[in-house]
Amino acid sequence: MNQKKVYDFTTYEKQIKKDILIRRFAALFIDYIILCVYAGTLFLFSPMIGPLFQKSADQSQILGLILLVIPVFLYFSIFEASKLKATPGKMLFHVKVVKIDEATFSYKNSFFRSFVKLLPWEIAHFALWQIIFSTGDFLFFAEFLLVMTNILLVIYMGFPFFNRRARAIHDIAAQTKLVKK
Repeated sequence: MNQKKVYDFTTYEKQIKKDILIRRFAALFIDYIILCVYAGTLFLFSPMIGPLFQKSADQSQILGLILLVIPVFLYFSIFEASKLKATPGKMLFHVKVVKIDEATFSYKNSFFRSFVKLLPWEIAHFALWQIIFSTGDFLFFAEFLLVMTNILLVIYMGFPFFNRRARAIHDIAAQTKLVKK
C-alpha cells in the first residue's frame, strides 16, 4: 500500500521560527560581546575622555553619539549590507538578513533597519543625560522617556516571539527577515 505522506506545515513553521529565534538571540549575544570589547576599550581611555562628559548634557550626548552610538550603528549596518549580509554573530550562527521580496538589500535598507533597531537605545541615552544634568524643568519628561524606552525594550525583545516568522520590529520596518544560510 502506497500512502501519501502528509506534512503538518504549522509544526514545520513553528520549528523554523524556533530555530530562527534561537539563532537570532545567540547571534545578538555574540555581537554584544564584540561591542562590549569595543566599549571596554573606550573605558580604558576614560581618564582622558571622562572629563569631557561632565560639562553639559548636549556635549555628553554628542560625544556619546560619536564614540558609541555611531560605531555600533555602523557595525550593524555595514556588516548586514555587505556581501555577507550578516554581522559576525549572525555569521557564526549561519543566518543572514534579506529583503522579504527578495530584492537587493542595500546600504540604505541596512541603515534604516539599524536606525529603527537602535532608536530606543539612543532615546535612553538622551534621557539619561537630561537626568544627570537636570535643572528640574525637564526632569519629569526625561524620566518619562526613560520609562518608555524600557517598555520599548520589552516590546522590541518580545516581538519576534509573537509573529509567525520571528521578525523583529526593525525587520518589519525595513521589510527584512532573517534566514538560514
